[in-house]
Amino acid sequence: IVSHSQGALLMRAVIQKLPPSLKVHTYVSMAGPQRGQWGPCNKSNSGIGPKIAKKMARPVGWIAFYNPLAQRELSFANYWNDPRHNQLFRKEANFLPEINGYVVKHNEKEDISSMAEQKANFLRIQKAVFVGSSDD
Repeated sequence: IVSHSQGALLMRAVIQKLPPSLKVHTYVSMAGPQRGQWGPCNKSNSGIGPKIAKKMARPVGWIAFYNPLAQRELSFANYWNDPRHNQLFRKEANFLPEINGYVVKHNEKEDISSMAEQKANFLRIQKAVFVGSSDD
């Protein structure tokens, strides 16, 4: 599996959830935000427009992403991980906290077991390559 950016994060989640009967030999993540993303993109031609980019960088920009509407409608809101609001990220974000094992969703014993299974699934990969980029 070769994946890029948000797709790389999604593919890692898929690999973690695969049943033991299905195996991935090689996983390549190109500029995948594996621990999340926050703030404006470094690249000036990010396509989101200068007004939105400026607001994203403001101290209250996180409010736009840590709410039920954004979590349901904006895919990137699910991996928005503002380190200044870690508790809110763990509570409100629907995707990344669970995939990265940051939260207890059901009960602690079940979640630890689930994360151990997801880790084992991921470790079945024979080769993994993670390539970063300062422009993504």
